[in-house]
Amino acid sequence: MVLKVKPNTEIQKTSCLVALLILFSVWSFLYLEGSFSIILFSLFFLMLGALTISLFSKSSRNEYGHLVIFLSAYALYTLYTVYIDKLFFTNPVNDYYVFRDQLFYYRNAMAFDERGFAYIARDSFNTFEYSSLPLTMFTFQSMFYISSFFDPLNYDPLILKLLNVFLLSLNASILYLLCLKFWNQQVAFLSTLLFALCSHNFFYSAFLLRDQQIATVFTLIAFVGLANYALLKKAILIFCLVLICFYIRKANGAVAGVFGIYFLLSDLYKRMNSKAAKTLFYGSVSLLGLVFLFLFIQVVLPLYQDLYATIESYNSKVEATAGRGGSLGYALRGSLIGHLLLTLFSQIIPFPITRTLEDGLASFPLLIATVFWFIVWSVMVLGLLRVRIRKSIPTEIRNLFLMSLGVIFLTTFASFETRRLLGFYPLIYLVFISVIVQLNKLDRRLFVTRSLGLYAILHVVYFIIK
Repeated sequence: MVLKVKPNTEIQKTSCLVALLILFSVWSFLYLEGSFSIILFSLFFLMLGALTISLFSKSSRNEYGHLVIFLSAYALYTLYTVYIDKLFFTNPVNDYYVFRDQLFYYRNAMAFDERGFAYIARDSFNTFEYSSLPLTMFTFQSMFYISSFFDPLNYDPLILKLLNVFLLSLNASILYLLCLKFWNQQVAFLSTLLFALCSHNFFYSAFLLRDQQIATVFTLIAFVGLANYALLKKAILIFCLVLICFYIRKANGAVAGVFGIYFLLSDLYKRMNSKAAKTLFYGSVSLLGLVFLFLFIQVVLPLYQDLYATIESYNSKVEATAGRGGSLGYALRGSLIGHLLLTLFSQIIPFPITRTLEDGLASFPLLIATVFWFIVWSVMVLGLLRVRIRKSIPTEIRNLFLMSLGVIFLTTFASFETRRLLGFYPLIYLVFISVIVQLNKLDRRLFVTRSLGLYAILHVVYFIIK
């Protein structure tokens, strides 16, 4: 039985109205504080997002759903980001919330060259300290350079955080367009709106990090890879996205390259009609696989080793989302249970859920996201146990799911922090939608109830053996 939902026109109108009220309220508050550059950047990213998502959705069956998703996410993420900024960042040079490495981005963003973009680009791409993230640093320094024309000497980190608010809102909109390739507008809209409001994107929108940038690039690669573009156009777009990802974080750029190659080879195979051509294709792919294996050993592994060393250095100082100081995640890290359990555990952190209550309302989105993602995985597993549902999952979604699991497994060798895995959550979520649309109302309710029951049992067991 396929999921049936009512038309969502009223939901879209209500979402737009609420989102606009939130944005006008936030802008009014910032105006009273005299934060003019923040308001200007917020308006700019709002218009840029609407323009960007409209370009991607030119051939979409829905003219407004993607814009409603973007506007809803953008308003809520902006509100939360401003709230966190005003609550924890009295002195942004020294203050941080959860992630200490935000201080690195902020302090170095202020060190921009006042002579212009060319000098900023030269410093960002040639300075050794920025060698692992030149594009991120160029973007942050350029934003402060622009803001200096409006608010001289007022370098508010909120200006930089708006970039990630914009990117994660765009991420949700792209996910909506991905959903339209497989399901109707109603299912796509409601599923994506749920993801935008309840996933980890909400919580991580408030932090000055580069993981949000990488997450959006991966979702864009998936969208372009599955789009009905000409092969040359698709190859050029994927190459540009992989290059962008590489200059944000090299290890992720290498992984993005693997995803890009998969999409291009898959598209090429679909265009072949003769058996001889497909045989030649398999031979070429096998040869390419050997070359890739060599490159993986010589190039990708060293990049992951560098990433591992960097993250380990960071983890020695703080790994708050993984729950240091008595959490199960930290205990598993040195146990004999093995890396597989650690990989599984990476999908339910922070655990126990009580760790999200330490900061009150500030970490409420993390509490919602943690429970939500556990339900997503539980429903997926229960659904995939049914042969009919398993066979109904589109091949493209199944392959992306397996590839994402492989990357998560590799990444957790270095760190099991959720933010390192954000780029693959939309791809995994597609499997959840594939399962949920095949369930009747009773089964959906039963699966969610079982998920919550299992979650409660895990906590009871944890507190008993702690």
